[in-house]
Amino acid sequence: MEMQSFNYPASGLLQKEVTQVAEFLNKNPTFDGRGTVIAILDTGIDPAAMGMQKTSTGKPKVIDFIDCTGAGDVEMGPAQKCPDDKPLELVGASGRTLKLNPNWKNPSGDWHLGSKSLYSIAPKEVTRALSIAAAFHPEEPASIGIAPGAQLLSLSIGDQRVDAMETGIAHMRAVNAVIEYNVDLANMSF
Repeated sequence: MEMQSFNYPASGLLQKEVTQVAEFLNKNPTFDGRGTVIAILDTGIDPAAMGMQKTSTGKPKVIDFIDCTGAGDVEMGPAQKCPDDKPLELVGASGRTLKLNPNWKNPSGDWHLGSKSLYSIAPKEVTRALSIAAAFHPEEPASIGIAPGAQLLSLSIGDQRVDAMETGIAHMRAVNAVIEYNVDLANMSF
């Protein structure tokens, strides 16, 4: 028996026709989530994932990535001062030159640097649910989410020190961030 080739339809992954979202967005193209902030409480958004860079209006898709657990606390090195000939530059641990924001006020002139990989804080990806909700792929219209104009606030509540388990303190910090960022919708997919 010969197998037939079959192209799996990407449009079937987002049920926009069945739910009438496509028709609604065609009639109301600016009702695509713009001006909306969605908080994602999980182990963290992968900001490098396809569709997670910009909104449909060109704004940054992920407005902040907050580790609510403390697992991402960064060990800081000894104090450094900017060289006299380059008052707004420091050399980081990697050897790269870091340019400081001229609006930052630091009366002591002492700067403490540290670094940590984002993936050591949030090794899991929750991008499938996020792609359905808010991805923006102008080059792949079938993969555009339901609200491509929405911005995302990543609130990591999965503590990597205890096998990504959520903790009460992480929940409290996440709720505080939801209030501080004036979030319109919160999704906890944990």
